[in-house]
Amino acid sequence: MFKKFFKLSLFLFFFFAITSNASAQMSPQISANEITAYSVRLNLFNFALNTNYSISLVSDTGERFLNNVRTDGTGAFQVIFNNLKSDPDGVGYNAYVSAVGDQRFLATTSFKTKSSGITFSNVTGASATIRATGLDGYEPVPDNTYVVSLRAPNIRYDKNTNATGGNIEVFFDRLLPNKSYEVFISRGNDTSNFVLKGNLQTLPATFKRDKITATSASFIADGLDISYKYNFSVQTNTGLLQILSTPNTQGVARADFTFNACEKTPCPTFTAYIKRVNTNGSEQDVGLTPIQFSLVNSTLNISNLTTDSVTIQASGLNPGDKVEFWIGGVNENKQVEVSSSGIAEVSFSGLKEDFEYEVVASKINENQSQTRIGDTRFKTSAKETTNDIILSEEIKALGNGLIPCGTKKDPKTGVVLEPCTYKHLFDLINNVVNFILYFLAIPIAAIMFAYAGFLYLSSQGDTSKVSKATGIFGDVAMGLIYIAAAWLIIKTVLSILGYDGSWIGF
Repeated sequence: MFKKFFKLSLFLFFFFAITSNASAQMSPQISANEITAYSVRLNLFNFALNTNYSISLVSDTGERFLNNVRTDGTGAFQVIFNNLKSDPDGVGYNAYVSAVGDQRFLATTSFKTKSSGITFSNVTGASATIRATGLDGYEPVPDNTYVVSLRAPNIRYDKNTNATGGNIEVFFDRLLPNKSYEVFISRGNDTSNFVLKGNLQTLPATFKRDKITATSASFIADGLDISYKYNFSVQTNTGLLQILSTPNTQGVARADFTFNACEKTPCPTFTAYIKRVNTNGSEQDVGLTPIQFSLVNSTLNISNLTTDSVTIQASGLNPGDKVEFWIGGVNENKQVEVSSSGIAEVSFSGLKEDFEYEVVASKINENQSQTRIGDTRFKTSAKETTNDIILSEEIKALGNGLIPCGTKKDPKTGVVLEPCTYKHLFDLINNVVNFILYFLAIPIAAIMFAYAGFLYLSSQGDTSKVSKATGIFGDVAMGLIYIAAAWLIIKTVLSILGYDGSWIGF
């Protein structure tokens, strides 16, 4: 009896052990495989056959992804989640499987995306280099090929590239300046399911003039494609000038043009252009607006002119340039450097008295050729004489003259040195009034007062002489009053007319 019970117990123990182990092996399972920076493949097995389930992903930062699946005839299924969030350190995720309409979790697993990202370098207004890491994952990728796609409204550029160790590098050109592009990286030709995404902003491209002088013009363009050369050109009234320039690593190119100086105002207007030179030698417009400009007017100024020396100044030049001044008939040419204010100045001595000279200024270029700036003429002074100004004897007799203008002439040319103007009319009135008041009225009044006094003292009681002397005193006094009143009236009238006595002399 005991033996039968022992055998039955042993049989039941092994039966339950085998049943329990089989039950444990058949519980629903989920695993994360082929994890990349932005995607994961989840494998489900040991689930009910041909049954719908719900799979949700929750990141450490709170993002949620949901997908409904249906198991096959073996109770297994595979599902891929794209567009996951990631960063250079990766992002942790928890995966949950539950029956549709049931909140209980049948299986769970955790994983972390790989570190990855997209970086941009050598970004200009027309080009950029795109680098991506963390691309290893679903294997095998057909021919290890990825598609890098740049997209904007109505714009799309695709390039295929191979990955090495999960890294790729692609260069894009012919982009538009100051444009925002979305960057997608996909496996093979499956561009609908991307594994990396980023945003690229190209730089604004500009074309501007840097410096304009009397003999030069400089232009700068930025935001250019560093893989091409660019042709700067200026259309002048005598032809087309061109300079080929290569952008630096920041996409900036420069061109410096040299011209013959503008000597007349206004200076003519020129137009500057920029075009890209393609690999086949053709030129392509890059959409930068042409620039219209005029050179600075070049002037030669003469100063400090004496009988044997002169100072010559050229303005509107480029600081640091060298300028040569030449004077005809003088065995000396002088070179000077243009100052920071754009002025070149030089002095010559040992010139001939009362002699006309011609001076020419030229800019010295780097190749030692010369660009004409301008020319002018000047005449040295003659020695002064004591009879430069001749005054008429009649005017001298009136103590410097009543007439304030038109009396002084150049002794050589006979040209009037101070022509009469409307102002001189009032100067003439002032001179006449002063002459009557000071040179006539007061001396005559003094003489008449002296004569009246003599009559009064010598009258010896003669009433007729006393009466005559008294009459003279009264008449002279009234005359002075009339003269003073006339002076006051004239001054008042001129003041009302707005003429200041400071220049009239009252």
